[in-house]
Amino acid sequence: MGLSKYHLGYVNLPEDKAAFGLRAKEIELQQVFEKMNYKPSSEIVTIAVLGCADKRFVAGHKEIFEKLFNRKVDAITFDITVEHLQGEENVIEHDCTKPLPNGPFDLIFAHILLKFMPPEKQWLVLQNSYNALKQGGVALFFMDVGGKSQITSMLVEGFYQIPLEEIKKKLSKARIKFRNMIIKSPIEHTRDLECLVLLK
Repeated sequence: MGLSKYHLGYVNLPEDKAAFGLRAKEIELQQVFEKMNYKPSSEIVTIAVLGCADKRFVAGHKEIFEKLFNRKVDAITFDITVEHLQGEENVIEHDCTKPLPNGPFDLIFAHILLKFMPPEKQWLVLQNSYNALKQGGVALFFMDVGGKSQITSMLVEGFYQIPLEEIKKKLSKARIKFRNMIIKSPIEHTRDLECLVLLK
C-alpha cells in the first residue's frame, strides 16, 4: 500500500517543523493528563501508538511520554504501511481494524487517525484498542473538531467524517467507559482538537 498524499507531505518536512509538531503533541497530551489527573501505575509504561506520519515521530513519541510520566516507556508503533518508518525501532506493520498484538498496554495513542478510515472501521479500531488495554489503562483518540459529524460519507482528499455521537452511543451500549474533552491546539490557525478517551 502506497503512502497517502497526507503522509507524502511529511517526507520533506523541515526539521524545525517536525520538532514543532512533536512539541504540539506534548502540549496536547499534557492537557489531557491534567484534566484526567492521570498517571500510569506501571513501573515501565507500555504504549501502543496507532499510525505515525513521520519516522522522526517514532522516537519522539517515546520521549514525550517518558517526559510526561517521568518513567521508562516501552512503546510500539503500529501502522498499516511502514515503508515511511524504515530504520526506526519497535515498528510493526499492522491493520488496526484487527486485534492489536503485543498487548496488553497501559496506554494507546492515536493522533488524527480515525478520519483516514470509514466509520465501520473506526468502530473496529476503538473496540480493538479497548480490548488491548490493561485494567486501568486508557486509549486516547485525538480528532480535528471540524472532522466530526453525524454524516458518514467520504470527505475530500480521502478523509472520512467521524460520527462521534453515534460512537458515544455504541460505547455506552457496550458498557465502555469514556470521556470526551476539547483540547486547545498550540498550532496557529488550527482548530481545537477533541480527545475521546476510553477507560478500561
